[in-house]
Amino acid sequence: MTADTNWLKQAPNKPLFEDILWSRPQNKRQAGKLLIIGGSVHGFSAPAGAYGAAEKAGIGSIRVILPDATKRMLGKLFLEAEFAPSTTSGSFSRQALAQLLDTADWTDGVLLAGDFGRNSETAILLEAFVKKYRGPLSITHDGIDYF
Repeated sequence: MTADTNWLKQAPNKPLFEDILWSRPQNKRQAGKLLIIGGSVHGFSAPAGAYGAAEKAGIGSIRVILPDATKRMLGKLFLEAEFAPSTTSGSFSRQALAQLLDTADWTDGVLLAGDFGRNSETAILLEAFVKKYRGPLSITHDGIDYF
């Protein structure tokens, strides 16, 4: 049986892609575009933390998409956030797929940051997104549980 080379696991004491550190662009416009997807009405610290880490790392442009159920709580606090359709339980709904894919076309990579909650409709959405998205994709926190 051969090893699966499609998955990489980051060790806590070193970067996942060490060669990127020395070749980081000096100009913010050339530093890449990242889409962060995550959160639910019950938790949004993972996408917020990912946004802060991406800013600190020097990503050129960052967009964050959260379920619209979080807009009342975060709309004025997290001005960078965009909001996609959510279920009645506050997680992403299947209707968010088109928005996620459209925004993903803009990026150089996508981070499924986590805090998605435990919702079957969100699971269907994430599976459909991963099947259709063709760029670099990283999955963290409870996002990996869906796969």
